[in-house]
Amino acid sequence: MYIYKESIKFLSMDRKKEHSRHLAQRRRNLENLEYENLSRVLPVHQAISGSLLNKTKILRLAANYLKLKTLLHSSLPENVTCMPKSREEKQYDTKRNSLLSCAKLHESAFHVFEPTVKILDVIDGFLFCLDEAATLLYASETISIGFGLSQNIEK
Repeated sequence: MYIYKESIKFLSMDRKKEHSRHLAQRRRNLENLEYENLSRVLPVHQAISGSLLNKTKILRLAANYLKLKTLLHSSLPENVTCMPKSREEKQYDTKRNSLLSCAKLHESAFHVFEPTVKILDVIDGFLFCLDEAATLLYASETISIGFGLSQNIEK
């Protein structure tokens, strides 16, 4: 009789371990799915977002995107926006009905600050955005042409 109770206890422990493993695997799968969803909405070139982004880089890029968005919204007038919008933002955006092309947005943003110089012509389409601490928040896709770097710049 004692052996029977021990075998039941052993089976119960195995079930608990298996259940715990399944819960951990499910949590990891859900977490990976959220990372994939986040990487899809980041304003990063598709060649980079598909293969070179790990979890740490995705979180770093998302944090930089939010910092950049905050910085631009605080420094630009209401009617000028410089951030390309994701599909989700376009669906839920009710304030601005018309979206200009990205080049026009960048050009109009620079003309607000420097009306006499066409900065985009001078820098040939490069765009770097830094915060107050000189941390690189965004680099345009053309960085690979001019500097041979990928858009995914490491800190």
